[in-house]
Amino acid sequence: NITEIDANYWSSVPSWDVILNGIQSPLSTTQPPIIHGLETCELFQQYTSANPSNRRIAPAGLFNTGTNYLSVLLDYNCQNPHRVAKFHGNAKRGHGNEWEVPWGKHTPPHFRGSYSKNSKAEY
Repeated sequence: NITEIDANYWSSVPSWDVILNGIQSPLSTTQPPIIHGLETCELFQQYTSANPSNRRIAPAGLFNTGTNYLSVLLDYNCQNPHRVAKFHGNAKRGHGNEWEVPWGKHTPPHFRGSYSKNSKAEY
């Protein structure tokens, strides 16, 4: 487990401006990236403030895009203590994250809300 990160490492991390310049289209260098769903953040926070164990994070994406790796990184770096307490001892959820979204890790997003990979699972 890593407990400290030294200054040499932090100096190698790119700034936000460098990241934005790297992902923006050369035709549109003045436009920031589009992040969908920001308008739902406040509603999500209100919904989960009474029961923080309802907050969850899980990867989803196309095959061969790093979803398994992302899941492992989330396990090591983004633990939700409220969900850890709720799912203590569960091999798949003991760290507080989900392995995949309810509609399936590689299922197209238009199935969200109309399909559940496991109808018995409590999400």
